[in-house]
Amino acid sequence: MFFKKISAACTGGVIGAITTILAIWLLGRLGFASILGINLAPKITLLWIYPRLVWGGACGFLLLLPLLKDQHLLRGILFSLGPTMLIFLKFLPGLEKSLFGISFGPMRPELILIINIVWGIVAALWYRESLH
Repeated sequence: MFFKKISAACTGGVIGAITTILAIWLLGRLGFASILGINLAPKITLLWIYPRLVWGGACGFLLLLPLLKDQHLLRGILFSLGPTMLIFLKFLPGLEKSLFGISFGPMRPELILIINIVWGIVAALWYRESLH
């Protein structure tokens, strides 16, 4: 059963990542991001997708933590804070952007948080359904 949980957690993270990849692309494609003052129009390439899938799957292992087991939406939101902090405190400063990505535009931190909440909810729901 433990291997099933590991598989469900990683797969949930990847499915959540696919969802957010499509959401980010749509936000840029439909011009919604530019309305918010955010320069966001990624091209769907393997080079752009692959790291997001890997990190999504890796962050999916947070679902193995025995927290809020019966509150799946809240659980997804809680676990979305892990990847959000990783982006804010590691990846964005590593790209020579400010902490929290503020130099990308005033709404960038909020958008990152919302996109990661989507990841967390999708991942948590996938995890729950995979174990039933």
